[in-house]
Amino acid sequence: MKRLFILDFDNTVVLNPNYSSFIHLPLIGRLLPRKYLITSGAERVIGELKRRGDFVVILTKTTVLPVKRKMVKVRESGFEEMVDDVVVVRRKTPKVVRAIIERFPAEKAYMVGNSYRNDVEVALKSGITAVYIPRGRGESRKLLEKGGIREKVVVLDRFEEILALP
Repeated sequence: MKRLFILDFDNTVVLNPNYSSFIHLPLIGRLLPRKYLITSGAERVIGELKRRGDFVVILTKTTVLPVKRKMVKVRESGFEEMVDDVVVVRRKTPKVVRAIIERFPAEKAYMVGNSYRNDVEVALKSGITAVYIPRGRGESRKLLEKGGIREKVVVLDRFEEILALP
């Protein structure tokens, strides 16, 4: 069975430092170049998904960085060559997700991310399985419970658990 995995980039595939909220400021950006760590197991997981014949697409949004700079960030991480496509948008929407699904037809599709609004909500509105990896975001966990959709969302503790999805 061919599957499609749509992966969020920031704080899902790579972990950003806490200063990411103000790194866009020109002076700070020059003094503290944006650095990030690859999520434990991300390279292995993506490699295994590709070996199994699954489609893997990175879908990331950028509100502060220009799209070209965001693409440079993805390129520098080394993941661009590992995945089928990288899609950078200003806002994740069901329309964007449906366009990805049309380009990469699969029997099962998952959207994996760390944000309730940007990942879980968009996946559910797109009609695909939402996979939520919290990363300490307490407000997202509360929204998940408050929204009464906990049973519709796969919640994982670690990125590596993606490999066990059906």
